[in-house]
Amino acid sequence: MNSSELFEMLLANSVCRTELRKDRDVFARKHLLEEEAICFVNQLDLEELETQATALINKRYSECLSYIPNTIRANSDLKKEFLQFAVDYWPTGHKRHRLDAVQFLFHLKQKKLAVDMFELYWNQFQLQKRRISIKLYRAINGKRRILLMRRKGSFCKYYWRNFP
Repeated sequence: MNSSELFEMLLANSVCRTELRKDRDVFARKHLLEEEAICFVNQLDLEELETQATALINKRYSECLSYIPNTIRANSDLKKEFLQFAVDYWPTGHKRHRLDAVQFLFHLKQKKLAVDMFELYWNQFQLQKRRISIKLYRAINGKRRILLMRRKGSFCKYYWRNFP
């Protein structure tokens, strides 16, 4: 593991940061670090590392908000819930913010918190390669809805109707 991979792991994983804080030598042996990586670990300012990790999680949270505004409005303060979620999950790739939002919605659903199913289905559709998708669901307001999502090239549209 080189220095940049190690740094990425430490930013993404709070358990590794805690291990490193406890004992740098034990951390180095446990992760089979090479000499270059050991030197890197010994030069790290752990307070600054924690500050950077917190800043990245805050950025993830703010990016996530843009994909799930109705869910955010339906719940009071989700920042604490996001911090718990962010400990176990760190997305990668160029669609990581949308993927983060989808996984966070699943996390909220599992915790039995209000989730706008339209946001979940629409964000999932955006991540997939399907050309068409139809979903039946209950909106946050309790109304039954049908949602049709279509893709033509890179352009996506959706249509929804309430059931009587």
